[in-house]
Amino acid sequence: MSRAIGGAPWRRQWATSDVLLGVVAFVSGAACLSIEVLGPRYLSAVFGSTNAVWTAMIVVTLGGLALGYLIGSRVNITQARRVLQWSLGGSAAYTLAIGHIVWHTSSGIGEYGPWALYAVSVAGFFVPSVALGLSGTLIIVLRAVYCPGSVGAHAGTVYATSTIGSICGAIVTTHWLVPMLGLAATLKCIAAALALAMLALGVVRGGASLLVLAIISPMEAMTWEAKWPLQHQEDTQYATVRIYAQGSRVMFGIGPSCESLFDRATCTALGPYALLLSEAISTRAPGRALIVGGAGNALALELESRGWSVTVCEIDERIAQLSDKYFGAMKGRWAIGDGRAVLRSCGRSEFDYVVLDAFAGPGIIPDHLSSQEFLGEVSRVLKPDGLCAMNTICVVGGSESELFVSYAATMRSVFPFVTYAPVTDVSNRSRSYQNVLLFGRSDQGELSVRARVVGQVGGTVLTDDCSNASELAARLQAIHWSGYPIGRHAASAHGM
Repeated sequence: MSRAIGGAPWRRQWATSDVLLGVVAFVSGAACLSIEVLGPRYLSAVFGSTNAVWTAMIVVTLGGLALGYLIGSRVNITQARRVLQWSLGGSAAYTLAIGHIVWHTSSGIGEYGPWALYAVSVAGFFVPSVALGLSGTLIIVLRAVYCPGSVGAHAGTVYATSTIGSICGAIVTTHWLVPMLGLAATLKCIAAALALAMLALGVVRGGASLLVLAIISPMEAMTWEAKWPLQHQEDTQYATVRIYAQGSRVMFGIGPSCESLFDRATCTALGPYALLLSEAISTRAPGRALIVGGAGNALALELESRGWSVTVCEIDERIAQLSDKYFGAMKGRWAIGDGRAVLRSCGRSEFDYVVLDAFAGPGIIPDHLSSQEFLGEVSRVLKPDGLCAMNTICVVGGSESELFVSYAATMRSVFPFVTYAPVTDVSNRSRSYQNVLLFGRSDQGELSVRARVVGQVGGTVLTDDCSNASELAARLQAIHWSGYPIGRHAASAHGM
């Protein structure tokens, strides 16, 4: 028995056709996973790139989809097409507002502990997940009622089509849209695709209006107040990068963090921890240095001015290009790739000095770049009298020192002689959250900076199999990160 769904006969037939519903399922799946891929990029700018960020995003997405499936199962068949149309429209409209919602919500509650991450995730990404889950259920209902075949066949076809769309959406978003267009413009592309699906289903005015809105609406981008003028901003494949400059001084920012400060006129690094890293080898004869984490060339250029031959490892090729453009090209070479992979490709006893300065968010070192196995690779590429320096951000003493003790214990498990040097004097405030440099070496040679010896410590040795360092770092960040090195963040609109 045929069922009436309302509207003109030709529109009714087209809106419930096998082909069109398959296309809508593909677009819905692509949009869902594209938003899920973009979510951690937005959240990590505030909360750092940790497993907790991905957990929050996955929980919110799956929870939204589950609720959408449940709501879809309760929709009357005669209203299924119209509800599908407006669920697509609602997800398109909300997608356009994601940047605005995430930035302003995190600005309001980002300092109130770890659960703020889940609150911001729900505010930004729960509604489109519900709408897209609802769309998937309604597509199955429409196919089962108006197209030949069994319910199981229709459900399997829709799930398969939607999953293929998800795969394509994730690949295209990660490898093309974000590097070419940035986060905000990618969200506009997703909203435009959903608006086109709504338009194809017969909502001419609503779909056209949303499509126009997606094209002309301002892009919401995260900015931070800073004393220096902003020279450049873009979203790379891995991070949101900002370059600030004032006179001859230039600052490289990734998210809310200041990664490098440099004076191009004097060829001098201005950041206190970079100066300490440079001073640590000031009495050594120039040799070969490897820097893992190269956002801005400040330390590399400083070492080269002292006669060192420098190789910089950086996972993001665009960051390398921007560093050369705004800081000045170094004489040494860039090794583009993950620090772990680059170290494996290096020869034994190849370097005199290895600096570990890679972060995945404010104060958060990637777990695989702080493990015992990774430091073992560092030891392998160092010469017998070589020096390893690891930049950390942690608390040295008191009840919050677990992260520091774990870093120190791991360094101590690889290098016989380990010392540490806080960037500022903490003699009167040993619980200060700050840069702390750990130095590891195989001989007991003297450092050119004052450092304290790390003896036998009882901390957990971090390994590839078991490491909670990034979670500990994220917890410290949530407690102590009362402001940003670059400034408070605020949303700003940029026209297309």
